[in-house]
Amino acid sequence: MKNRMTNVEKQIKINPNDKCVCGSGLKFKNCCRDKKHEYRILGENYEDREIIFDYTESSRKYDEISQLLLSQIADGGISVTKGKEILKKLYSMEEEGMKQFTKYAPCSKGCSHCCHIYMDCTAVEAELVREYVVKNFSEEKIMELEKKIEATINEVPSYKDVLNEENKDKVIADYSKKNIPCIFLKEDNSCSIYEVRPFNCRKFFTVSDSAKCKKGEEVIRPAVSINNITQYAVNYLSMSINRYKSLKTYSREDGEDKAIYKSLQYWFKNGFKEIDRDRSL
Repeated sequence: MKNRMTNVEKQIKINPNDKCVCGSGLKFKNCCRDKKHEYRILGENYEDREIIFDYTESSRKYDEISQLLLSQIADGGISVTKGKEILKKLYSMEEEGMKQFTKYAPCSKGCSHCCHIYMDCTAVEAELVREYVVKNFSEEKIMELEKKIEATINEVPSYKDVLNEENKDKVIADYSKKNIPCIFLKEDNSCSIYEVRPFNCRKFFTVSDSAKCKKGEEVIRPAVSINNITQYAVNYLSMSINRYKSLKTYSREDGEDKAIYKSLQYWFKNGFKEIDRDRSL
């Protein structure tokens, strides 16, 4: 891929006779031109396609997520049940807002390269996964998962390892080199908890050639504002849930409290009856 990718958005004008950026197949003048939206570009993807997006629509979705954060999360005092409902809304809103970006990615069902790297999540996300597993997995399948956890947990960095800002990147890189599959990755390389997968899984997409992922090479991951605000909202949501208020730590890097993020192995190190809320690991 040519080095023409940027995280700096540039405003562009679309030719009336060009195909509409919404993907309808119609000419722009016969489709979305009357919306009078602003369009921007983030460079080019691995196919040398210009990454054009509807900035007006993207900003609207960003504002929706911000409003949800302010109206339902900011005041705190949230129950676990309510927290999971809000989390599902955030996931849905983010997915809808990211559609115009992910269409430029080579990612597809079963590629699974990003399912072999370090991945963590907040307490409320782990609780949503736990609930899904208990409701949808057989006792035999749950036992298989618990065996996978037992076999891999000593290889996975603890949240305190990752919090060490001086060694964070090395710790994560060293783990990813081990190529250990996610405990929820199925034999066909699909995700067994796809509906409730954590946000760090959802936000991971690249515009580089998939061959780079396969070889373990560095890939380009565009910084999209919708993902940034959703990440902040998920983090704040977990800290705002009564049961998880203590599961936070001060981040010198960000200059504020952040929710504790653990790998799935550590959240479920005692099985799936409840998530592990031990701060010592």
